[in-house]
Amino acid sequence: MKATFYVYPLLLLLIEILHPLVFLNLASAQVIADFRIPDTICKGTSVVITNMTTGGSTYYWNFCSGDASNNPIGTNLGNPGGLLDVPTYITMVKQDNDCFSFVSCQGSGVIRYYHGNSFKNAPINWSTLGTFGLISYNEEGIQIKNDDGRWIGFVCSDTRLIRLDFGSSLWNTPTPSVVGNIPPQNMLHGLSVVKEENTWIGFATCSLGNTLLRFNFGTSLLNNPVFTDLGDKTLFDGPGAVCLLFENNNWYAILIAGHNYLARLDFGNSLLNDPDGIDLGNPGGLDYAVGLTILRDCEKTTGYYVNYLYYGKLGKLNFNGGIEGNVTGEIVGNLGDLSQPHSFSELYRQNDTLFTYITNRGNATLTRLTFLPCNNSSIPSSSLYNPPIYTYNQTGTYNINLVVNEGLPDQVNLCKKIVVIDRPSERLIDTTLCYGDSCYSGGKWHSASGVYYDTIPLSSGCDSIVITTLDFKPEIPVDLGPDTTLCGGNTILLRTGVTDAAYLWQDGSDDSVFLVVSAGHYRVIVTKNNCNARDSVVVSACDSQLWFPNVFTPNADGLNDIFHAVGQGVSIFSMLIFNRWGEQVFETDNFDHGWDGRFREAYCPDGVYFYIATYEMADKPGDTHHAHGSVTLLR
Repeated sequence: MKATFYVYPLLLLLIEILHPLVFLNLASAQVIADFRIPDTICKGTSVVITNMTTGGSTYYWNFCSGDASNNPIGTNLGNPGGLLDVPTYITMVKQDNDCFSFVSCQGSGVIRYYHGNSFKNAPINWSTLGTFGLISYNEEGIQIKNDDGRWIGFVCSDTRLIRLDFGSSLWNTPTPSVVGNIPPQNMLHGLSVVKEENTWIGFATCSLGNTLLRFNFGTSLLNNPVFTDLGDKTLFDGPGAVCLLFENNNWYAILIAGHNYLARLDFGNSLLNDPDGIDLGNPGGLDYAVGLTILRDCEKTTGYYVNYLYYGKLGKLNFNGGIEGNVTGEIVGNLGDLSQPHSFSELYRQNDTLFTYITNRGNATLTRLTFLPCNNSSIPSSSLYNPPIYTYNQTGTYNINLVVNEGLPDQVNLCKKIVVIDRPSERLIDTTLCYGDSCYSGGKWHSASGVYYDTIPLSSGCDSIVITTLDFKPEIPVDLGPDTTLCGGNTILLRTGVTDAAYLWQDGSDDSVFLVVSAGHYRVIVTKNNCNARDSVVVSACDSQLWFPNVFTPNADGLNDIFHAVGQGVSIFSMLIFNRWGEQVFETDNFDHGWDGRFREAYCPDGVYFYIATYEMADKPGDTHHAHGSVTLLR
């Protein structure tokens, strides 16, 4: 079976993320992908794959593909750096091992975020690039591409298209310019730029002009493009995001044609053709939708959209039978504190997990969607030519997906299905143990929940097995905190962090807390659900001028309610406290003034906070000391 080309949603953009200095050349494939697998196996039986691919140099196997159609996990990342101001569109770009995202904000221009070496990370560095004096308030779609080693960005700005030339590095401050000779437009909105063979082509929707605009840059993104107004293909009514994809040797665009319906444009074998417009209507759930992303996994095409108004909801589209098949829609819900969600970034894969980001205009935050991989195969993926032998632990039909030369011009994908059936079992044994215990089953000791098998060989083929279902009670999270010091006649209140349990301290007391009045080694055993857990802490005598507690409990019980430095003879003192996002929550220059756990009159959540203190002692004026560390807030 030879491979045919198809592309994940926005895969041309994903290609640049994975390998920014090369581009997809759909006409130059020389690789023939093929592999042999059994059609049907028994659950737990070894799967042996024989790779028969020719012409490839890199290989990526996924043995449990198809999970991009499963509902994702949503995580709200807040407003990193406090820079987001009416965020609209977002694009993700990878330069070598550096991962960047760029957000267009109608209140502050372009924001650059740095995620370290993976988009699974929340931003760790940020800066405002601003409006460059060219971007208007109505800032919308944003794209950044690498053109022969040069990073070029584009931003939709009302009636203009702004080009940002970063040069050789995305760390540079870009040089802005207006892309000239654009025909009269009204509110450029959704933006997508791809490379078809050697030609750069872009598309932008006009949400108030109700039209679609095409840009033909030729062989360089630095050229002034030829603009073509493709008009209104399906009675557009406020069109938004536009997604391009290549399937079965044809180009397509799926776009939010109106706030409550979709359209598909069929371009045939080139995006430079005049497309046919097909009104897809409202497949279900669209209600003032703006953002859209389309993804393809093996033979399955799935889309996600966001409804902008009201509380904000994530919806899913199922393209039954491919991109030209029947489309059905459903509401997934509000994942990751969506608030007037506007648009999606590109889809990015980190190992076997897929990520995309959503901008929230309502609360000026970012939401990360995580598509977890299937966990029914003993090995999720491999990059070997002949992958290792593995097994499936659940019955069902699975996709085995091979990507050859991923990120290169001749990338090829191939999917095949394998059916896993049940085998006869002797008996089921259910065993529940305490966290940290272990059980012998399937030829080894196990300390994690799971289903384990002892095989009894039979001559009939599928061997009989004894199945042990092993489960563990939750861990008892006893934590007395790190070793600490006791200074100046103060006391420390030790808490286990576990409620509704039995407690036994080193002196035989059985209270849930223990008051430390002197240095020593303190221990506790906590019993809950007939299981035990223990922890200990060493409290040393203070030998420094100032002492900073590592835990405080601002719950108004009169014990340890205020975080402050402890010591005597301080003449000059200042202290700053920050949350884990780097936001300052407290400041004082008074040694006797401590932090009560509030910020702007609101109670701060439990967690770890960081302090920086500067002080001088009265007996050594001019000798400045610095202290920094962390303190845990518990209520």
